[in-house]
Amino acid sequence: MHESIYDAASRITPVCALDWTMRRSPEWLQSDRKSSSIQPQTKNQKSMKNILENVRVLDLTRVLAGPWCTQMLGDMGAEIIKIESTDGGDESRKFPPYFTDSAIHDEGEGINDPGLTAFFVSCNRSKKSVALDLSTAEGQEAVKNFVLTSDVFVENFKVGNLARFGLDYESLIKINPQLIYCSITGFGQSGPMAAYPGYDILFQGMSGAMSTCGLPDAVPGGAPMRTLLPYTDLLTGMYACSGILAALIHRNNSGEGQYIDLALLDVSLAATAYIGSGYLATGISQGRVGNSGVAAAPSGVYPCADGSVIIQCNHRHWFMFCDLLKREDWKSDPRFSSIANRLANGPILDAMIKEVTVQYKKAQLMELVGSAGIPCAPVNTIEQAFAEPQVIHREMTCTLPLPSGGSVQVVRNPLRFSKTPTVMGPPPRHGANNDELLARDS
Repeated sequence: MHESIYDAASRITPVCALDWTMRRSPEWLQSDRKSSSIQPQTKNQKSMKNILENVRVLDLTRVLAGPWCTQMLGDMGAEIIKIESTDGGDESRKFPPYFTDSAIHDEGEGINDPGLTAFFVSCNRSKKSVALDLSTAEGQEAVKNFVLTSDVFVENFKVGNLARFGLDYESLIKINPQLIYCSITGFGQSGPMAAYPGYDILFQGMSGAMSTCGLPDAVPGGAPMRTLLPYTDLLTGMYACSGILAALIHRNNSGEGQYIDLALLDVSLAATAYIGSGYLATGISQGRVGNSGVAAAPSGVYPCADGSVIIQCNHRHWFMFCDLLKREDWKSDPRFSSIANRLANGPILDAMIKEVTVQYKKAQLMELVGSAGIPCAPVNTIEQAFAEPQVIHREMTCTLPLPSGGSVQVVRNPLRFSKTPTVMGPPPRHGANNDELLARDS
């Protein structure tokens, strides 16, 4: 008989359910995680307030991919200690966009909070900040003291840089063998480009992703195009978070820490998904199709009298769509009789649809198509997106406190746990927790 997932789960002691005092002692670092002192969670055991409430993360990352990862861990209750340089800290503290007077609420200093820009706050909430000079013996010793009581170490330095300070994986597992150490770099720890720096747009181009975005070459203005949203950075942060959570489960079961090598180039290639797999299967590279689809038709952006609407139809939806637009003749047209035929005749079909949709207002077309169960959505600006009734209903913005006592509106974490909700705390001022944490961990 197969063991159910619930039976299997009952045998695993959540890493954050273990006694904090025992886990922070020197004996814990050397103990066998399978010893009788660690018991499976029982049905009567008190639920934890946050999933990661007893996990400590040492965060030596900057800008976006790494901070995005550690922010997610912080939202789930982990203690995030952000180690920053003494000369201004994370460079994103100076990146635009900057807060405006209208964005700040209450009586705090608001935009006078030093080093708190909209960019920085977007990926550094729920953290503490310690400013250290890692080139000094004192700074290195402080980090090692933190490592003694940390579960996770995340860094995005260039390959080999931290080894100069004795803060590489091989050095740190000598003082904490159960440490989970995650390195985030542009090209990974090995290979001919391992030492190269890199930013999101480089990986959009190098992975082939840009070659699939934009208008085809045959269309005026056709050329490879990036997406302004830094999806490689964000996905890398999410992969790092997932990998760390998996490593925590592995450590909980085996007592072993481990090293995670994560590269933005690898993530960007993995994100090509079925397009990348399609090339490996057929040897054919997917070209650019603008806003059209490659697996369904019609699929695209269609103009209305007051904007545009996205509509995508599977084969069943196609016939419903024809009925809704009162174009029975399209259903019998051999050019549109199958998905393959509609894809082959996509430009002709799109032109015919646009002649009809432009006669509707956005709201009218959305109601007509959406109420029939056909996937559709408006093309919004960012401002319009936050004004969407569904977005408002889902409470996708929240008020985040600032260190000064003011507050600002931010996008909330989309995770919705039924037992252990995410908690979004304030972003830190540069070095705000030096006195508290250095005294505690010295």
